Amino acid sequence: EKLVVLGSSAEEADVALPAAAGLEARHATLACRAGKFFLTDASSATGTTMQGAKLMPGVSYLLGDGNVISFGEAEYEVKIEGKGLDKPPSMEETLMRQMVEQKLKEAEENIRRKGGGGS
Repeated sequence: EKLVVLGSSAEEADVALPAAAGLEARHATLACRAGKFFLTDASSATGTTMQGAKLMPGVSYLLGDGNVISFGEAEYEVKIEGKGLDKPPSMEETLMRQMVEQKLKEAEENIRRKGGGGS
């Protein structure tokens, strides 16, 4: 089992998430077991939520495709690709895709707020 630490610190986390209120240096962990992904809050002060429900620190929760998770004020939608394939994408590939999608979403929202997003 490989654990990936999620948080605000590039020094302390394997994946440094964009800065957000309530996001800690080592906020949560992701694990992959038997092709399934599990999220665990790392006893963060502000907590971690999944589908709006606060996770108990230290308890692993199964992530499903489309679940919405949040760390402090940072919110992400889980996208799990490779369903039905013999080998799912690596955890790193999945996390990178989620981070890129989140950055694109933030950029689109910034453009709309500045009045440049006419479609």
